[in-house]
Amino acid sequence: MANSLDELKYEHFKSSTQIIVSDEKGVVQSSCNTLSKIDKGYELFAANSFLDIPGLKKDIKSKERIVLGDISLDFLGHNSIFSVYISRKKIEGKRQIVTVIEDRREMLSSASDEVLEAFISKIKTPLKVLRELAEVSLETRTRMNDQTEPEISLINAYIDRFSQQLKERDHVYKEEIPFKVDHISKAVSLCFEHMANHKGVSLETESDFDSKFLIGDRLKVLHGILHATSHLLDNQEQGKITVGFGYQPEEEEIKVTFRGNVMPEVYKRLYMDLKLVGEYASMGDEDLLTLTYKGKAVAYEPKLKEPRNKISKNEFPYLFSITGDDESLVMDILRTILDSMQTELENLKKSYEERDWNLVARITHKMKPNFQNIEQKALSQMLQDMEGLAINNDEKNFDSTFKEFEERATSALNRLNQYEI
Repeated sequence: MANSLDELKYEHFKSSTQIIVSDEKGVVQSSCNTLSKIDKGYELFAANSFLDIPGLKKDIKSKERIVLGDISLDFLGHNSIFSVYISRKKIEGKRQIVTVIEDRREMLSSASDEVLEAFISKIKTPLKVLRELAEVSLETRTRMNDQTEPEISLINAYIDRFSQQLKERDHVYKEEIPFKVDHISKAVSLCFEHMANHKGVSLETESDFDSKFLIGDRLKVLHGILHATSHLLDNQEQGKITVGFGYQPEEEEIKVTFRGNVMPEVYKRLYMDLKLVGEYASMGDEDLLTLTYKGKAVAYEPKLKEPRNKISKNEFPYLFSITGDDESLVMDILRTILDSMQTELENLKKSYEERDWNLVARITHKMKPNFQNIEQKALSQMLQDMEGLAINNDEKNFDSTFKEFEERATSALNRLNQYEI
């Protein structure tokens, strides 16, 4: 293991790589200055520094290794696309932070300015969200024999393919290799985790079939999902986005559906956008969009659907009364409540763990009406009590109340999820 800056240089040095060693607060101790000169004492993670990235300073305190893959960065006046690898190491007996910055321009150098601009514009959002990837060791990206999680390998392959297409623009890359829905799902979750949490949106994936694996162009499938999901996230505040995987054995087609809490016009714009970039998209309901890919499922078996309960006026009298007994409208309201309350419960738990009492008070106040609407008046009263405790910073009494509320609220939402809505 490297114990000095010189040894680190020999391990990782490339003409396109700069290595920076700083203390645990990010104050630079030394730098090899391959790309730009960084003076001793420069604060890497301070406001207005080139690494002033939302959430990064907090992540560094809790994670040993962080990777920001292929991000647009103004590196001290040196604007380009970089990959940034940050790891905490013990160097010469001291805990320090090693930051490796790799300029990715070299692999893009054969493209003209016009083509490069068009390329970045086309996959801008995937590049933007890939910066949120974390927990990938520096060695994973620099040593060929390292074992990497399948979803990380999938993302790295995605970056490499589209980068290679810049060099060989007339060549259309395709692959027919085995992959799993689970790997695609995890890759998508990794890419959008920070963005979804920031907006208060829960991102879920589901599949209506089982198989050992699929054979097809996994990177094309991933690209379409990244494109569609990022578009929905850009236009949605709170609620849930569901990415569903289906398979039609006779046609040997993989179906990927998207459902979010956005206006129908958003789906129409997304549909036209996907058609323009060559995706085979179709629209059914106003709130459902489908992408279709050729592929083969090995050992395919459809999942048996669990029977759902039907809603009734006896169970939801208030909603039926305000909608004029319109069952379809009640179902829409219940679906919206379920999506938003699951997200709000997560937000409440997070703000409670961080002891952000002002935010806790706002969230509990916001949640009360929805529980009343689904005839859960006891839970609504608990929220009112918790709001008062949060306002008074009564941590001791809040702790015991919250534990009971979380259990009962989770149970209530799980029961609501059993309805056909």
